[in-house]
Amino acid sequence: MLKDSPKHVFFVYLQVTEPAVMVLPTRRNPYGDVEVWTNSLPETLKGAEFIPQLLESLQKWKAKGVEGVFFRIDLKDSFLVPILAEYGFEYYDVKAKQVTMTRWLPDTPSALTLNACNWHSVSGIVVDKNGRILLVKEHKR
Repeated sequence: MLKDSPKHVFFVYLQVTEPAVMVLPTRRNPYGDVEVWTNSLPETLKGAEFIPQLLESLQKWKAKGVEGVFFRIDLKDSFLVPILAEYGFEYYDVKAKQVTMTRWLPDTPSALTLNACNWHSVSGIVVDKNGRILLVKEHKR
């Protein structure tokens, strides 16, 4: 043994793993579609991590039966527009400081409304002479 050699040798093994890919944070609208607001995304998701997160999210949303996906993109996050377009998103609505892009996930014709339109809900109530009530409320698009 060498004069100044250590008596104990420790080996440290580091395992490098890729960061976990999670589903993007969303809100649900009344029709069950998901909405992603870029102003609520962490800055770390707006870089190289965005595409893996987007692909994982699309896969999980489709598996859960989500039909429509809305991305509400703030003006400061407009660099995401060409990325979303590359993955099948289309323009839906444009405002002064926000762009909305959508994608229909099922392999059926899209049931999303056209942009720049309004939805009006129709409801009705009928009371007959015996006081019985019939209530009709529209909820589906």
